[in-house]
Amino acid sequence: MTNQSLIYQLGMQEKRYLFALHAGDEPIDKCPNCQTYLKGKEKKFALFILVQPRRPVVLGKTCRYCSKCRLIMLPRPSLEADLAAVLRNHDPALIQNDYIVLGTVNNATWAKGLMGDQLYEEIIANLSDFSGIVDLDFMDRRISEGKWFD
Repeated sequence: MTNQSLIYQLGMQEKRYLFALHAGDEPIDKCPNCQTYLKGKEKKFALFILVQPRRPVVLGKTCRYCSKCRLIMLPRPSLEADLAAVLRNHDPALIQNDYIVLGTVNNATWAKGLMGDQLYEEIIANLSDFSGIVDLDFMDRRISEGKWFD
């Protein structure tokens, strides 16, 4: 049995993107993988987030996106501020709880959720889990030490 078979997939759609949160306030200017210049290369994604204990949130966010690597990049402070604003209106006790960004939901499902007509089963049916998570903060430390993927 390989490690790959141990990874659980929540969404029913094919895995589509890599995802990276980074600690800085500013968006990343270059893709950390292919070094493509990303200024002005943004795309809106409906991110599926699970806030502990088990509170699903679908949040629309404009993110830097490298189409060559299929990598979505987002500053952690921006995500957490928007997530806190949503939770403040719906479930304030969960603000500051741990969370995980699991994938993307198609825009039609996200828009339907804005109208309050969204069922959890429908979200899962339209969820594409991330194919991987990239730790940009770790990569930044390795690059500053003169190492890449050692």
